[in-house]
Amino acid sequence: MKQIKQEFTRQGYVHKLMERNGCCAIYVVKDKIGGRHHYEVLHVLRHTETKTTKFGTTIEGNEYLPPQSKWGEQAWTIMNLQDALSKYETETSRLLTKAKIEIA
Repeated sequence: MKQIKQEFTRQGYVHKLMERNGCCAIYVVKDKIGGRHHYEVLHVLRHTETKTTKFGTTIEGNEYLPPQSKWGEQAWTIMNLQDALSKYETETSRLLTKAKIEIA
């Protein structure tokens, strides 16, 4: 399974993975020009099944980050580390509780 990237650049910002667990991640996001930074707390989403296309190509399951349309539901921009860590812990706990309820 392909995992989320440790580092990537998008829209002029460098994203570096700071911490992750099975369901959430925190990226430190730095402006390439000004050096300002903030944090993004995101759900780690998955395509778990392996698929074969009509052309016979096999596509394995992989992890991915939420699209921009899910900001505020599955992803958050947070300006300071303490608040980012708090949101990370809250979302991790919420998702693990939800998973236990769905399994039961």
